[in-house]
Amino acid sequence: MTLLIYSGLALLFATIIGAFGLAPTCSLGYRPMVSGYTITLVTMLIYIAFSAAIPIVFNDMQFVNALAYSSEEEIFGTLCVSWAAVVLFVLSYLYFTRDRPINMRPASLYRPSQANFHILAYVMLAIGLVMKALFVQRSGGLQTLLLSRSGGLAQSLGLTDEVDRGSIYLNEMSFIADAAACWLLLTALRVRKSTFVHILIFAVTIGFSFLLTPKRLVLLAPILAILIGFGIYVWPLRLRYAPYFVAAAMGFSLITLLTRIFLPAYLAGVNVLDFANFDRVRYFVVHLMGMDMGFFEGTAVAVYGTNDVIAKFGSWGGAFYFPNVEPFFYIVPRFIWPLKPDHFVDVAVAVGTVMYGGTLEKANWGYGVGLVGTSWLYGGFAGLVVGMGILGWASAVCDRFMAKMHYASPERILIFAVACTTLFHLYRQGTIGWVFLNFVQTQAPFFVAVLVLLYVSSRGDKRSAIASPSVLEVGG
Repeated sequence: MTLLIYSGLALLFATIIGAFGLAPTCSLGYRPMVSGYTITLVTMLIYIAFSAAIPIVFNDMQFVNALAYSSEEEIFGTLCVSWAAVVLFVLSYLYFTRDRPINMRPASLYRPSQANFHILAYVMLAIGLVMKALFVQRSGGLQTLLLSRSGGLAQSLGLTDEVDRGSIYLNEMSFIADAAACWLLLTALRVRKSTFVHILIFAVTIGFSFLLTPKRLVLLAPILAILIGFGIYVWPLRLRYAPYFVAAAMGFSLITLLTRIFLPAYLAGVNVLDFANFDRVRYFVVHLMGMDMGFFEGTAVAVYGTNDVIAKFGSWGGAFYFPNVEPFFYIVPRFIWPLKPDHFVDVAVAVGTVMYGGTLEKANWGYGVGLVGTSWLYGGFAGLVVGMGILGWASAVCDRFMAKMHYASPERILIFAVACTTLFHLYRQGTIGWVFLNFVQTQAPFFVAVLVLLYVSSRGDKRSAIASPSVLEVGG
C-alpha cells in the first residue's frame, strides 16, 4: 500500500504538471504564464498535490490534524479522488474553451485623456490611504492592531481582535487605494515613465493592507495584476516561467504566514521558536504548513466522514444552505434584518469540529477542504463532476474575457486579475456563498474602483478623435 500511495502522489503531480501543456495561447503565439486556466492549476498544485505531500512525505505518512482519517486506505482513496478532480477540471475547461487566443497586445501608449485618469487615480489613492490611517487610529494604534492579530498574544495581553463594524467597513473601503496604486504602476509600466516611484507607491500601499487586514489574500489581485501587466508591457512571461511562479507563490504563502506569527511576537517581546533546535523547527514548519495548506486532510474528512460533516448542519439541506446561500445576506444591514447572524459558517468549520469536536455555534475557525471536498460531500463522484465542471466553465469564461478584449489596457488587466483571484477563491473555498463573502470583504471596493477607472477610460476613448491601429487589433 505504501508503494501505491507514493505512486499515486507521483501520478497526481505528473497529471497537474502535464496539464500545463494544454494552457491557452495568446495573440502573439505563445502560452502566457498567467491565465484563468494556469491560476487554477497552480491552486490545485498547491492545495492538492503539495498539500498531500506534507503528510505523506514529510510526516511519515500520517495526517497532521485529521488523525482519525489517516489510514493508508483513506490516504490512497483521497489521492484517487483528487486525481479524478484534476482530470475532470481539465476536460471541462477544454470542453468550454474556444480556439480564440488570449489577447496580450497593449493599447496605444498615448491617449488624450490620460492626465485625467492620473488625477482620478491619485485622488482614489489619497482617500484610501486616509481611510487606512483612520482605521489604525480607531483600532488603538498600529502596534495594538498588529498584536491583536495574534490570538494567543491578544488573549495574554488582554487585547481583542474585534473592532466595531464601522471600522471594518472603513478598512474594506480603503482597498480603493490598492486599485489606484495598481493602475498607476500598470500605467507607468506601459509608458515606461516614473516606474520606480510607482513601484514604491504600490509596495507601501499593499504593505499597509497586509499589515492592517487579517486576510493575507487581499494581496493576490494586486500582485496578479502587476504580473500580467509586466508580461504585456515589459517582458513576455511565458509558460516556461511557471515553475518560478509556483515557487514564488509557495514562498510568498510561507513568508506572509510567518510574518503574521513572528511580527506580533517580536513586538510583544515573546520568543516563539528556538531556531537552534532543527527538529523543533522542522516540527513547527510541518505542522504550520499542515494547518495552512491542509486541504488534502480536509478532503479526506469530507470523503470518508461525509455523514459526520453533514450531521453538524443537521441535514443535507442545511449543509448546502448555510455555506452557499446564507452568506449572501451578509450585505443586508442589521437594522433591516435584526436577527442577522453574528457569524456565518462554512463547510471548513464543520470539518474542523469533526476533527476536534465542538459545535458550529461556538467554533470560530475551520479547516479547509476546497472544491474537491465540498463537491464530494454534496454528491459523491457525481458532485465531483458537477463541481469540476463549474470550475472548468468559470476558468474558460475568465480566459474568454481576455480573448475578446480589443486591447489590454490597465483597467482590463485589473478586471482580469480580479477574475483570476475569484477562481482561486472558488477552488479554495468550495462554496458559492463564501466566494461571495470573500469577494465582498476583500475585493468589492477594489473592483468598484477599477470599474470607475474603466468607465472614465471608455468615455475618454469615445472622445478620442484618433485611434492607434494597435487599439483596433483583436487577438485571434
